[in-house]
Amino acid sequence: MGDTTKNLAHFIIDTQADSIPEAAITTVKRVMLDSLGVTLAGRETDVGVKLQDFARNFLGVGDVRVPGGDDMFSCVDATLITGSIMHALDYDDTGAFSQGHPSASVFPVIFSLSQVKPFSGIDSIVAYCIGVEVLSRFSRAMPMMHLKGWHPTGVIGSFAATATAAKLLHLNEKQIIHAFGICASQSSGIVQNFGTMCKPLQAGNAARSGIVSALLALEGFTASEQALDSDMGFFNIYFGPQNNVHDWFSDFKSTLVITHPGINIKRHASCALTHRSVDGVLCLQKMYSFNIADVDSIQCFVPPRALKVLFYHQPENGLQARFSMNYVIVAALIFNKVGPFEFEEQQFKQVIDSNLLTRVKMQVHPDWEEGDDARPDVVRVRLKNGEEYELAVKFPRGNIANPLSWEELTSKFRNCVQNCLTKVQADTSIHYIANLETQSDFSTLCRIITK
Repeated sequence: MGDTTKNLAHFIIDTQADSIPEAAITTVKRVMLDSLGVTLAGRETDVGVKLQDFARNFLGVGDVRVPGGDDMFSCVDATLITGSIMHALDYDDTGAFSQGHPSASVFPVIFSLSQVKPFSGIDSIVAYCIGVEVLSRFSRAMPMMHLKGWHPTGVIGSFAATATAAKLLHLNEKQIIHAFGICASQSSGIVQNFGTMCKPLQAGNAARSGIVSALLALEGFTASEQALDSDMGFFNIYFGPQNNVHDWFSDFKSTLVITHPGINIKRHASCALTHRSVDGVLCLQKMYSFNIADVDSIQCFVPPRALKVLFYHQPENGLQARFSMNYVIVAALIFNKVGPFEFEEQQFKQVIDSNLLTRVKMQVHPDWEEGDDARPDVVRVRLKNGEEYELAVKFPRGNIANPLSWEELTSKFRNCVQNCLTKVQADTSIHYIANLETQSDFSTLCRIITK
């Protein structure tokens, strides 16, 4: 057996509360609040409604609620639904040296497991840090998955979810090794399903796969102990023989990625690859006081990955619009923001009827080089009067280098939950999470938000 899985197991077992720095605790509380907010907002989407109807009609009754719901499902089914609706708006976090969405695989596991196996707030923080770290290690060991057609959150998010569940279930070394082997048989997700209901489903399935893997291992279910490392194992199959797995799994002594660089919290409810360009055009609009009617063309210079992911140039619905640079740029100029409501039917029709989407073009940076994915996006706006403005944006608002304040974060949370929580529930949730490290029972959060 290679050392990868064994090293992962030791990291999960050995990481304890006293090794989690204050900065990591602060970050977990921020992303926990954000995750709860976007999940509650996701319940009201078409994706959320259909999934919950599906669960009521075809899945079994259990003891676990999804956030904000009254229906009771099994722990596994609730995790699937929670993970899917959390990602329904594509409003959940990114970053932490990760390809994909760190919290989408971690938060649903914690929320569901807390209702069947009580643990404290600090326990949830430790598990959160572990899950995010595992996602980051897998991310950095692999090539750019979007360019190969894989959805990183769906493929490797399942391993983050497995690690999170393994910690909360107190699996031993052998059980963790088998849990990762079980997980290797369940990881999946493709870019072609972006802009459809399957994109959030892939995130939910990653969370579900992780909790299934850990629970099966707890029951003594087995898998190959070489499921990750062998010639026919996960790394060679997904990453190819030239992967640099050893570089990222030989030890876990470095600073946790949740501490540095941290996690990005989205300001816009669209694919993260649109955010730099959206911030750029909004900033130019504010600086030069032009409106959408003045615009002749907008050119967005982006990394190659953006062209692979943002392939809806004429979106037909709000789901596709979240993966359309054309749509989000026009929406930003019309509404001065790109929140979840800017993708609803009325606003969508307004953007489409403006007939302005063809004025937005994307192309790869002319000086882009392999490995330069973090270079700034450049937005060039040409007005009908011939004036031309250009701006480079490397760190959009919400990025760890340009973070939202606590006030901005709580404002986003309140906006997300305005239709499903009372003011008292929202206030109590914020207070609870702000003091998460001192809370004795994480499942209290579920009771706070249950009507």
